[in-house]
Amino acid sequence: ALHWAFQERLARPHIELDAAVFTTGQPFGRDDAEAWWLAYDTLNAVDRELRDVDLLLQGRGREVLKARRVKGAGSPEILARSVQTREWRPVDARLQVSDVPRIVENLGGSKLYGNDPTVALRELIQNAADAVQARRKYQKRPTDWGLIKVGLLEEDGNVWLVVEDNGIGMSEQVLTGPLLDFGTSFWRSSQAMEEFPGLMAAGMHAIGRFGIGFFSVFMLGPVVRVYSRRCDKGQDTGRLLEFRGGTSARPILSPAPSDPVPIDGGTRVEVLLKNNPLETGGLLCLSSSTKRTMTLAKLVGAVAPNLDVAIEVLSKNGTETVAQPGDWLKISDLDLVNRLKPDLDPDRTASPKADRELMQPIKGDDGQIFGRAFISTSRWWSFSGDGGLVTVSGLRAVQLHNVEGILLGEAVTAARDAAQPLATREALAHWASEQAKLIAGTVKDEERQARSAEVVLECGGDIGNLKFIKWGADWLSTNEFTDRLRSCTELAISFDGEFDYDEDQDDVHPREFRADFTMSENIALVLKHDGGILKIANTSWPNSLTGPEKYSGSNIAEYTRSLLRQEWGDEIEEGEEERVVGDVAGSVSIERIVTVFRTEPIFE
Repeated sequence: ALHWAFQERLARPHIELDAAVFTTGQPFGRDDAEAWWLAYDTLNAVDRELRDVDLLLQGRGREVLKARRVKGAGSPEILARSVQTREWRPVDARLQVSDVPRIVENLGGSKLYGNDPTVALRELIQNAADAVQARRKYQKRPTDWGLIKVGLLEEDGNVWLVVEDNGIGMSEQVLTGPLLDFGTSFWRSSQAMEEFPGLMAAGMHAIGRFGIGFFSVFMLGPVVRVYSRRCDKGQDTGRLLEFRGGTSARPILSPAPSDPVPIDGGTRVEVLLKNNPLETGGLLCLSSSTKRTMTLAKLVGAVAPNLDVAIEVLSKNGTETVAQPGDWLKISDLDLVNRLKPDLDPDRTASPKADRELMQPIKGDDGQIFGRAFISTSRWWSFSGDGGLVTVSGLRAVQLHNVEGILLGEAVTAARDAAQPLATREALAHWASEQAKLIAGTVKDEERQARSAEVVLECGGDIGNLKFIKWGADWLSTNEFTDRLRSCTELAISFDGEFDYDEDQDDVHPREFRADFTMSENIALVLKHDGGILKIANTSWPNSLTGPEKYSGSNIAEYTRSLLRQEWGDEIEEGEEERVVGDVAGSVSIERIVTVFRTEPIFE
């Protein structure tokens, strides 16, 4: 309809001097404004073609065309004098960004990613992985082909971070176009289809989606060199793009036909680090107070723990392999945990022997892998995360709680500081049930079994023979608990976890309470432990996947109530009472409010 509207109104063009002049048979009204703008864009395209042809003919010494441009192209106000409008005036008031460097600084650096310098390394590795994947698809190479190299090289007293790949490489047009187009991903641009026809149809799925990751390198330093050559072009097509003053200065493009351009094609990015990598704020600094550092190999392994491209670290003695495609499913449990935690205290690297039998893959019915992990709870709860990782396309995204290992996920933010695990409800529940069997059979710590039971239920699994409730001095499994219920008509239980010292109630010293408190044999308790694994926005995962949001209590509390109803029926009386829950050193009674269940009323 738009094409018809502007074609109907445009008259046959005529020539004035060297310009083609288009006029209207009748003006464009307000209802035809979009058609007028389509005509404007079309005439701009015609103008560009005429100018390109004119330059070509002049360059070859040929006679030029009579029409070498379109009058009014580039200016809506001037074009409107000949291609007329009625009751409205075209003004080129499109949305635009006038201060690109400021936008890049605010949205492509610490304002988006925070002050973590390792994020920039992750983004560089991501770009390299996309380039390798593209070359695999473009040249039909094996799925495990390709290599990324990372190094810290000294030059004239300075330290440069280097990330190099043997991927598909960039032409001069890409280096000066999509690479610098903030917010536009090359892999989703028309230029990608023009330069590499058929690549997307071959199954190319880029990690990068937002076109902002490259600009994070300026968090590390303002001086950046990008060497690149397309893998299917000659060495004379290699180019160097230099940034000497961050995003505020214009980059410089020059030929780079030999080293350090990858010899077989690909890209090499070098960043002059503003901070010494071993000092505060540096890439390898773990703690400014203790001066603890890590090796580059450990950092790279933690940033890209299960990438589908091999990664090596450059060193004075050659190269060191950090990770291979798919090896995260094959290496030992201890090696995987150590890869994920470069800051792990050396004294804690020897995990309990029982834990080394727990790490299991999370699989769907069709064999699809969703992760490799085991349940590992701590006494203290913090959603800041102290466990494994969610990775997005093999790259570190967000930490987990209650779980060690890797869950595969997809990013939900441009900064990838939030991610949604991909595991299905069925796969997660099956894995959790298997974890319950393994933990019950190998972990002797009964409190840990009880905390693990909370996580298993959160994942929709069956806790099996895990200990989950303490009755007197004994931790009980499901069968043991129901056997006891059959021999009694009352249960006094605390759903708030273990009893703590209360200075307003307890006539003992806190140290005496901690050392000598003994719980009464007729009192039960369940631990107060949150079984959630990950916070996503305002929801807790996997509860958002496996069941309704809990507003109070815990999974174990609900599980305990269900067992009571199962054994005693639905006619259960429930209330809160103050009871003696134990004593200190056998002499001082300790009282607390507990929940009391009875199978029959006290009074008829």
